[in-house]
Amino acid sequence: MKKNYLFIIAITLLAASCKNTHRSSDNQNGNLTTQSFPQFTMINARGEAVEFSSLKGKTIFVNLWATWCPPCVAEMPSIEKLYKKTKSENNAFVLLSLDEDFEKAKKWVKARNLDIPIYTTSQLPTLFKVRSIPTTFIFQPDGKLLFNHVGMEDYSKPKFEKIMGAQAINTAAVR
Repeated sequence: MKKNYLFIIAITLLAASCKNTHRSSDNQNGNLTTQSFPQFTMINARGEAVEFSSLKGKTIFVNLWATWCPPCVAEMPSIEKLYKKTKSENNAFVLLSLDEDFEKAKKWVKARNLDIPIYTTSQLPTLFKVRSIPTTFIFQPDGKLLFNHVGMEDYSKPKFEKIMGAQAINTAAVR
């Protein structure tokens, strides 16, 4: 009986972290489109400092994730597919690991032969201080937030290829 109770609690917690609460860029929690473009320093897998602002001018896909998060792990193959299909000088992918041990995240990515660029930071900007992960943001080249999604998603869908592949991004394309 105790095992069943613990199992139900575990499933409930997992479901809560996976809840599909899509928020487009003009939804609740204030108007996300008025948020300032985040200014912070990231560290890439080679240990190099990268200013997030250096990516402005590109379409930027940001995913907040961790190795200990089952929904994050589950959506990673679809992010990898999107990355491989849309990799170009016009796009940037930032998989921002929230693991306390970045070495663990690097080993996890390497063990799965993933090519997606991962980063960490000690100065998470306000916009990225989210209640649950995975959380994804897509910024237009001008720095405006185009898309925000809390929860697991299948990023191998054609609409995401269109967003990341489009030269002139139209907000209506993601609705």
